Amino acid sequence: MDDKGAVLERRLEGMKNVYEKINALIDSLPDGIPVKYKNLLKDKILGDDELKEFIKEIENRRPPRFLLVGRTGVGKSSMINAICGTYAAKVNDIESCTNGIQKYNCLDQGRVLMEILDSRGIQESSGNEDAERQLLEEAKKFSPDVAILMLSCNHRDSIDDDIEYMKHLVAEYEKINGKDTLPVIVVINKADTMAPPDQLIPEHYSAGKLKRIQGFEDNVRQFVKQFELKAVDVITISSYIQWGRTDGTCVDTDDLNDVLTPQEIAELVVLKDGRYHIQELRSLLESAIPDVSARQGMRMAYRLNVVISNLCNSIIGIFAKIAGIIALTPLPIADVGLLIALQATMIVVISAISGREVTIQAAIEFIVSLGGVGGIGFALRLGVQQAAKLLNAIWPVAGSAISAAVAWGGTYGMGKAAQAYYVGNVSMKEAQALYRDAQKNVVKNVGRIDDNFMLDDSVKEKISKSINEAFETT
Repeated sequence: MDDKGAVLERRLEGMKNVYEKINALIDSLPDGIPVKYKNLLKDKILGDDELKEFIKEIENRRPPRFLLVGRTGVGKSSMINAICGTYAAKVNDIESCTNGIQKYNCLDQGRVLMEILDSRGIQESSGNEDAERQLLEEAKKFSPDVAILMLSCNHRDSIDDDIEYMKHLVAEYEKINGKDTLPVIVVINKADTMAPPDQLIPEHYSAGKLKRIQGFEDNVRQFVKQFELKAVDVITISSYIQWGRTDGTCVDTDDLNDVLTPQEIAELVVLKDGRYHIQELRSLLESAIPDVSARQGMRMAYRLNVVISNLCNSIIGIFAKIAGIIALTPLPIADVGLLIALQATMIVVISAISGREVTIQAAIEFIVSLGGVGGIGFALRLGVQQAAKLLNAIWPVAGSAISAAVAWGGTYGMGKAAQAYYVGNVSMKEAQALYRDAQKNVVKNVGRIDDNFMLDDSVKEKISKSINEAFETT
């Protein structure tokens, strides 16, 4: 495993202690932040069911193992690409066996997403006793969680032979391995090639194309039933993805493995996404895996970034809300210190969720790099002062409302910048740009203030101007 992979694995291991870290961080918040708000943070973050499940998966996970059986050209590698959402050339061939059998790990930034035993084509094995024996021996050592029979919408002549071969192979494997059953899923790839073939994106599939896709799947189901293959299910997918560079230029398929460097491959992005029924396939594979630890590993193979992103969004929302509440209270300007402590804690929590080790001091330095301490402090002062000048004579609590809007928007923007930096690995320059966008969120909140305080339009305009000027200083 490369250095990136080792770092990511250490980060995943570090996430196991996230409960203890977050609990201690919240307890260490200044006394000026009411206990009820600290308890709210604990309840919302540490009581999150998705976080609990996520930690459980980290502790008990292992990569799922799949045996792929199918003719050459049915799109086995592209299916793995589609499932993982990363280019499958990010694999390392760990062993090439006889008769074209190959074992490899599918990697993302060095993290093993799944382990694959690829039979490299039914036509090379069917009827060849030596080839079949080699495949069975390798499969026994590999001990797959699920076997996948790959068919293709544009290979129609040998469906019955392929299904019969799969039935025989599974029966022989179960016999020599002593397992009661090896789950089988029949995957029909290349739905995008169904007529009309120019409809590559699922959203553009016509009713006629969808009908032909379903008709082909129904035909395969009949073969599965006829040959009594005990398959978990049959599913039709498209794994079509057009890969390209970040500048928007397409990458020729032949260049992916033969021309591009590993770094260039790692930076590939999806230019055209033609994936169809991939989420359904993920769920099907997950439910078919009998081993709990492998099932959890399957979830993490494609849910890691989604789960972290969802958790961060929730955490940012909670901290921003509490920042706004604190700023609403009639405290002196010293509450800026409370807000900074709250914001620094939020950043450390986000970094902890991502598996990084970041101290409060490092979080404060991050805030300074964003322009946050001076900017937010100045914005709060100016916002309150301007609001007081403009509104105290009209509506005594309006100044606190403006202060809350600035605190909420600044904390939210800071959280999104931290999420992008620590989780998304963007540059500090990009994080700073995200933070500056908080200005827009704050200005939008002036409209919400109007709902509660019924401000005159001219007053709102002056307030918006003062907030804009405050954030422009960061």
